[in-house]
Amino acid sequence: DTAAKATRWEPVDLVGVVMQILAIFLRNEYKAAATSGSKKKKEKGGEATSSEEDTPFLRQLARHEKVRQTMVDGLFDALGTFFDAMDHSSPSKHKVLVSYTASAIEVLYFCSWDEEYVSELVVSDCMHQGRAFSMLKKVLLMEQAEIVSNMLRWLLRFSEYEDPPTQDILAGYELDSRLLHSIIERNNTAMVAWGAKQPYNSLACDLLKAVEIFADDSNFKAQVIDSSAEALATVLKRGAEYNGFGKADSMHLSFTYAFFKLLAALHCFNAQVMPADQENHFVIALAGECRTKEHRDGVRGSLEFLLTLPEVIKRAKENTCDPVMEEDLALVEELLGAFNEQCERGKKPSTPKAGGGGAKKDKEAKAKPDKDKEEL
Repeated sequence: DTAAKATRWEPVDLVGVVMQILAIFLRNEYKAAATSGSKKKKEKGGEATSSEEDTPFLRQLARHEKVRQTMVDGLFDALGTFFDAMDHSSPSKHKVLVSYTASAIEVLYFCSWDEEYVSELVVSDCMHQGRAFSMLKKVLLMEQAEIVSNMLRWLLRFSEYEDPPTQDILAGYELDSRLLHSIIERNNTAMVAWGAKQPYNSLACDLLKAVEIFADDSNFKAQVIDSSAEALATVLKRGAEYNGFGKADSMHLSFTYAFFKLLAALHCFNAQVMPADQENHFVIALAGECRTKEHRDGVRGSLEFLLTLPEVIKRAKENTCDPVMEEDLALVEELLGAFNEQCERGKKPSTPKAGGGGAKKDKEAKAKPDKDKEEL
């Protein structure tokens, strides 16, 4: 407030400009580090890497205890300030506030490249009490695709940490009701709206990748299956041609690749960490959405075509995505086989229950002595 009076700015603008300045510094540093990593890759071979020396500004932020603590809670407080101001702002002011929000999400993303920052963020009050998820959910529902995309990129980066084990910790924060369900719903909408002849949705791939991260984790897999099965079945039932699964351009191939990986993650079952009743959970849910032969044939045909994804990638002129992992290919192949078995099982007549089977059986049952009833 004191600084705002000195500059004659409103507090919300002062906070917003600070976010913009931080975003510029971190963005430029990140680009420089990426360039340096690429040069090292060319010189030494292998993957591009970056060291702490490549990001001195970020390291200074993370190593200064008070600054780090301020960045942990302050970013979400700043987002709350921006959203509150949006509720009663003019169109021109609203545009400025959106730019502030974009900068805050960008700062959050870059800060999450620092392990020490993530270690403090994941156990912070703003996470534990749900304030962070409330703000991120508002970001998710924004119309500006670039801001939502950066938020999803942050979520991917944040969830990849094993030390600290971010996903295990998030599982105790009721993430499914606070944020994950909203991500799944938006992904379902994007998947169903996708098509070879439909308008391009730049968020479709980012949403698929975000859901896949949770689908591949035993803490959240069941929730993802239960909330996504209907939409996934809708996409698969339409067939490969409608969805553009065979197209090798970067736009369609990126979607197909992300969709393929989500299917593999959902079918994956680890008996060491998952309950036995979750085995084939996805297959059963998928088959349950197929009520006609046409539906089953559509899903079967799409899965068979998706197994040719390695060949589609080879036809691509641009290096759009990584080669398909053998493990993922085997999982989708197993998914197809299990789906066929589940559909065949569903066709077989069920075994008549005791006491059923029509009038003749009813009469025979009534004629039996009481002893038989006691034995039963």
